Amino acid sequence: MAKKIMVSRGAIPSEDAIDALVPQLSPTRKLKGKTLSKSETELRSEARTKLTSRMAAKLVPRYSLYALRHSWATRALQSGTDSLTVAILMGHSDPSTLARVYQHLSHNPEHLLDQAKKAAG
Repeated sequence: MAKKIMVSRGAIPSEDAIDALVPQLSPTRKLKGKTLSKSETELRSEARTKLTSRMAAKLVPRYSLYALRHSWATRALQSGTDSLTVAILMGHSDPSTLARVYQHLSHNPEHLLDQAKKAAG
C-alpha cells in the first residue's frame, strides 16, 4: 500500500542515496552453504529495496491490532455494555480475564458514577 502511495507521489529513492548505501551492504551472500559474491546489479537492487522499504514505513502509520481491540473493549464498557457481553464478543473463555485487563476503568470516577447511576435506576 505504501509503495503505491510513493509511486503516486513520485517519491522514489534517489540514485545518490542508492550509491551511498551500496558500500554499507554485505558484498556476499550464502546459497546452499556456499558464499557467493553479489554483482553490482544485485547490490544496487538490494539498496533500492531497502531504501524503498524505509521510505514506505515513514509514509504509513503503524497499527496494533491489540490496541484496536483494547480500545473497542474500553469504549464498549464505558458506553454501558455489560462486561459479560464484552467478554463473549472478545472471545474470552473466562470473563474474569476481562475484569483483570480492564480494571483500570474502576479507577475512573466518571465511569464509576455512570455505573452507579445505572445500578440505581
